[in-house]
Amino acid sequence: MLVRTKCLAAVSMAVAIVSGCSDSPSSSSETAAPTDPPTTIATADTVPAPTTLPASEVFLRSDGIGAFTFGAPYEGFSEGIPLEEDSNDGARFVVDMPGGFFGNDDGDQFFTYPSARVVCWNDGLDGVNGYLCAYFGGPDNDTLTFVGWDYTARTGIGTLFSSFGITVNALVSDVPAIPADTEDCEVVDGIDVELDIADAYVAVMSAGETFVGLIEFDC
Repeated sequence: MLVRTKCLAAVSMAVAIVSGCSDSPSSSSETAAPTDPPTTIATADTVPAPTTLPASEVFLRSDGIGAFTFGAPYEGFSEGIPLEEDSNDGARFVVDMPGGFFGNDDGDQFFTYPSARVVCWNDGLDGVNGYLCAYFGGPDNDTLTFVGWDYTARTGIGTLFSSFGITVNALVSDVPAIPADTEDCEVVDGIDVELDIADAYVAVMSAGETFVGLIEFDC
């Protein structure tokens, strides 16, 4: 399971959140540039620039994914996602931290809720390529609700799109909604878009609340 970890800085025993880049397998130098156009949710031909995608073809949103918005209950969620489920893992964050966060036993991950579950799906390409992960949080395992998502891919262009035609591993030059002078991160239509600057492609997309870690980046 590819679970993205955002960055968090530790300063004088207090924890401060630093929004932006993440430590993700999709950000490595081994990630290939996009080749064939996606076909599962939308195709490259359906991405008119600079206009947006039709609402029926938008899967990734600032307030949710697919038919679900943030706040949706965990129960029955997976049945409403038209993708192959790859993993479903629970987690506990039992250490009360400053800033409204909870830490895990190892002290290397943090979340805004003491109980969590992460469900990930294959994005529809052959084999294991792209991962869409939904994050659920709550005070206990019986009250989990949908609070965030992220999307990564090892190789190849993704099959899931935002309203501005953005998907993982898409070249920045092919997505007019991403400013040409973006260095590492950009917020487009409320979605965090993190870039691999060396190869000029989209590395990670995310929205809402996901896990954070102690690795500090430049974003």
